[in-house]
Amino acid sequence: MQKYERGANRVSASMMSRIASHLGCRPADLMPTGDGGDAVPLDAAFLSQAGGLELAQAFMSLPPKLRRAIVDLARAMAAAESS
Repeated sequence: MQKYERGANRVSASMMSRIASHLGCRPADLMPTGDGGDAVPLDAAFLSQAGGLELAQAFMSLPPKLRRAIVDLARAMAAAESS
């Protein structure tokens, strides 16, 4: 437990999601804020959109490399849509 508290070991995203679920909060509520990171809270508005929960669950099951590719693809699609 001390390794997780000190940051020597990391908690996986899927484990963070499970912990948050048991605590009745959002995973973002368990993350530190104000460190200049680019973490975006998992918002209830996103999950309430059609397909939002399904997309989040599928995303969480992907390995990190594929998650990064999905994020890059989504950003590229959003940029193309807005121009």
